[in-house]
Amino acid sequence: MMKRKLLLSTLLAATVASAGALAFDGDTKGRGDCDGKGPKHEMREHGGFKGGKHMDRRAMMERKFNADQINTLVSARLLMQGNENIKVGKVTPTDSGFNVTVVTQDNSLVEELQLAPNGMPLEKFERMQQRMQERAEAKAS
Repeated sequence: MMKRKLLLSTLLAATVASAGALAFDGDTKGRGDCDGKGPKHEMREHGGFKGGKHMDRRAMMERKFNADQINTLVSARLLMQGNENIKVGKVTPTDSGFNVTVVTQDNSLVEELQLAPNGMPLEKFERMQQRMQERAEAKAS
């Protein structure tokens, strides 16, 4: 358990540190000006963060995790919430993704999550797939 907490803490710290490094690129020109040339304009212009790895929605939707990776992702989310009394219980693969139980330290059920293969909540994943399909059909006609 201690190794898992250490691993999750390390991953979280690395994520926070890299996000801070990507947030400041050293360019202070145009910030706060109303001429449309600030960092938000640059993000719109380039379709994502400058210098960062940008994953498009299709790639995000097609990503598939295994049960161990889902366990790590949910554990990290719980760790970020700051409640040390809850943990990931059982991760069960299903036809549509994963069922994940969140339990207390004494294994009392807190919540059951239904996740898609990419780790998103299953309902949100299905809505996004439907919208993407509708857009593709509208574009084709």
